[in-house]
Amino acid sequence: MKYLRNRAGIQQDELAHILQMSRTNISNYESGRVSPPSTVIFALAELFSVSADFPY
Repeated sequence: MKYLRNRAGIQQDELAHILQMSRTNISNYESGRVSPPSTVIFALAELFSVSADFPY
């Protein structure tokens, strides 16, 4: 997720706003502390135009 976000030039707080969640959630997903639910994975796949099986 961090790779895609950085490649797109989006900050954590911007991605959090787009996905309507907290920046803490984004940070937890990116650090591996928490795995994103499938709804987030599908939203990221659509947002970044990648397959949902992309290694987030």
